[in-house]
Amino acid sequence: MKTTWTRVISGILLMSLIFSASACQREHSSDEDDNDQVVEPIDFDDFVDIMDDLGYGMYKNYAGENVDEAYYAYSEDYKYVVMVEYYDEKSDAKDEINDMIKELDEAKRDEDFEGSIKKSGKGNYKKIVVNGEFEDYVDNFYGEMYVVIIRSDEMILMVFAQDTGKSYIKEVDKVVEELGY
Repeated sequence: MKTTWTRVISGILLMSLIFSASACQREHSSDEDDNDQVVEPIDFDDFVDIMDDLGYGMYKNYAGENVDEAYYAYSEDYKYVVMVEYYDEKSDAKDEINDMIKELDEAKRDEDFEGSIKKSGKGNYKKIVVNGEFEDYVDNFYGEMYVVIIRSDEMILMVFAQDTGKSYIKEVDKVVEELGY
């Protein structure tokens, strides 16, 4: 059980680290491509219902700068964590996802991350799939992870497992699909 809690806490800290690090280097982007693809953000009540149906526990998280609401959901065995943040403005979420992409690309280039980073989507929708091993020299955190990060308008959703095994990937992808993405 101690190992499970350690993995859950490590996962939550990693997601917080990614959000925090990218927020520190916020850059403003143009909105010229906003009309290319339209994917609606999940309604919070729908998010709660789906997470409950999947057997996930939930709690409200501290909303950071430019974040209106933030919530975490976690599986009963604490192997999977889902985070959704609703930003004050669509442009804030867009800046955040662009900063995350920049941070992930830098980690890969600096050999702090070994694995694949796949990016897709345009307009109001962006999807990032990260599969590999991440090492953060600041917190001495390292480990395998599979995470799907989605931005839709003012919402950012992260579905995370701290393992890259096929069953973990399958479960993360199932949760993403259940949430409509």
